[in-house]
Amino acid sequence: LAYLNLSTLVTLATLVVLFWCIYHRLGLGLALTIAFAPFFLFPVELYRFAFPIAEITLLLTGAAWVLRGLAAWGMLRRQRRPIPAWWRSVQPLDAVVLAYLGCGALALTWSAYPDPALTEFRTLFIEPVLFYAIFRTMRPTEAEHRWLVWALVGAGVAVSVIGLFQYLTDQAIITAEDASRRLAGVYGSPNNLALFLGRVIPFAFAAFLLVRTRRLRVIALMIFGLMGGTALLTQSVGGVFIGIPAALAIVSMLALGRRGVLGVAVIAVLVVLGFLLASSQSERFARALDFSQGTNFYRVRVMQSALQIIQDRPLTGLGLDQFLYAFRGTYIYPDAWPEPNLSHPHNILLDFWVRLGLPGVIVLGAWLILIPPSLYRLYRSTHGLFWRIATLGIIGALVDTVVHGLLDNSIFVIDLAIIFFATLALIASLEHRARYGTLSASSSSE
Repeated sequence: LAYLNLSTLVTLATLVVLFWCIYHRLGLGLALTIAFAPFFLFPVELYRFAFPIAEITLLLTGAAWVLRGLAAWGMLRRQRRPIPAWWRSVQPLDAVVLAYLGCGALALTWSAYPDPALTEFRTLFIEPVLFYAIFRTMRPTEAEHRWLVWALVGAGVAVSVIGLFQYLTDQAIITAEDASRRLAGVYGSPNNLALFLGRVIPFAFAAFLLVRTRRLRVIALMIFGLMGGTALLTQSVGGVFIGIPAALAIVSMLALGRRGVLGVAVIAVLVVLGFLLASSQSERFARALDFSQGTNFYRVRVMQSALQIIQDRPLTGLGLDQFLYAFRGTYIYPDAWPEPNLSHPHNILLDFWVRLGLPGVIVLGAWLILIPPSLYRLYRSTHGLFWRIATLGIIGALVDTVVHGLLDNSIFVIDLAIIFFATLALIASLEHRARYGTLSASSSSE
């Protein structure tokens, strides 16, 4: 009802009811935030303002989380019971997440344009970290872990179904080289759709490899095929031929053991054959390895501009959401003038450096050092079906984040930021459960 925008009063009334529901089930609010994350371009209108529904549900969840915390604190004081020492459960990943938030706050101080910087700080720093903090401190049950994972998969299915309908009805289509029809779906760009699906597809693929009942395997294969087919329609070279295959290869190797080598070989052959076929049929893919013109040329130029910015400001970078203004105003190369509206450097390392300066690079490095061994230990120590699917899906999603992020955006979009910090929260929570031996249990619903 809130999303229908019937009227301001009706929307506010439904949000009050939603807040009451979320107060009693914080996991519901987080699951709804993930489910609506891809639809940030279709906001809910509140009087003269408009906000993505994912942002609204997350803020409602944050308010409910604070009220529940105050109520619990008041009860402990009334009963004269000691307040639990929360700092004993702090993990290194928590410190890095807090450092990321601190980097964003620091970068605000040298951002030349404060309005876009403040908006980015709210949507890409405060709110994703709030998501992480809520999930880390709420002591989620196994069911609430499931809600987050299946909400993400459900969002991928919804976006794919909508995208396929749009493609068949000639909507949300971007015409590329040689009149190629690229699907943008609920996003403004096909690449954004490919970036989102690259985070979700590994979960469906992991389920297909790990489930043993025929019915569930068929369902997982259908979901995987649906999202994979939608990703193909985006014609995103970075997603279709680099990011998603890399994620599927890692998932195959971990899920199948020695047989995973064969799976990786099959994926590699399919990627090569698919690329050769696409290159022969489409002008867009025929130019995929040509860096002297077209998209690749402008991508190289924007990376060179980012390197020039870093050379001029190596310690601080530009600040939050400042690249667009500096790029088209000062740092754009003369032969790149047809593409003056690029808002990020199209490389994960350059993006962190330009936005957050050298501290951001340190945070990125800390994540790259901490997360891989942690995930590998988790996967080796888990035995329940759901936990293995979740761990493999997280691994695949993060591989796509880094690999596809070498050529495009990484986490600095509303939906990608929420998904990234949701995966970090899942990692920290799974590590906590592994410490107390609760990841090997297999429930009857699996």
